[in-house]
Amino acid sequence: NPPNIQNTINDVFSVEKIEKNSVSLRGQRENEIVRLSLPPDALTLIQLNDCLDLILGDTSEKWVVLEAGQVYPKVKKP
Repeated sequence: NPPNIQNTINDVFSVEKIEKNSVSLRGQRENEIVRLSLPPDALTLIQLNDCLDLILGDTSEKWVVLEAGQVYPKVKKP
């Protein structure tokens, strides 16, 4: 059975930290840090300071991705 969702967050998150099997995200509206475990192939697509439009669910044990929208990469200055 899928875990029960306690709470959801719909926000645009900036990538604060990338680790071996997880990413730390900071929401623009909530401004809280969320640590999210992701498969290695998904982590290779994410870079520091990217912005991810996500809907996350809190299962009381971990955060899960319920829906993913756009990815806004950091604009590099010339």
